[in-house]
Amino acid sequence: MHCVPTNPLIFIDNYPGEWLEYTVNVAQKGLYDISASIAAVTGGGTFSVKIGTTESEVIKAPATNSWVTTKMANFSMNLEAGKQIMRLTFIEKPLFYIDFLDFIRVIPVGNQPILSENPISIVQNRQEIIISSGKDQPLGTCFVYNILGSAVKTIRTSETNFRLSTQDFRSGIYVVQVISGEQKLSKKIVIQ
Repeated sequence: MHCVPTNPLIFIDNYPGEWLEYTVNVAQKGLYDISASIAAVTGGGTFSVKIGTTESEVIKAPATNSWVTTKMANFSMNLEAGKQIMRLTFIEKPLFYIDFLDFIRVIPVGNQPILSENPISIVQNRQEIIISSGKDQPLGTCFVYNILGSAVKTIRTSETNFRLSTQDFRSGIYVVQVISGEQKLSKKIVIQ
């Protein structure tokens, strides 16, 4: 399952002890990898997420040195299926913004769906990365992570083919991850 709230979650004055609640519908029971897109000038502020009776660990906001540039804070939760209340609780300052939360259901090895004859492909070609679904299904979401595991780019697309220029990336090793429906593909790339 892949879902992103339709309205961004933007918190201006998220003081310790304050919380926000949303009604969510978890499609399937299971382990979910969750990414929070956060902007924080200094970083270090903390929060937690509670969905139904399951509560996350304390999550620390990364420093982005900006109120508009975001980085991902990643964590996992084992969720029950069904309609539930999601509560975001702010624990410590400094202040930060949460742009969105992204949920990806983790499918255990051995329970992976059989891929069609045309799976997702990621190809590096000089100064661009070419991503194709190989069928009529839209690509969905593409993440680019640096060697430290920090997301440096997130692209959401409804196209079946996508080209990403690497001219703005620094030299180094990156991981490109594409999530399309129930398919997930990661590939290491080197940019020189």
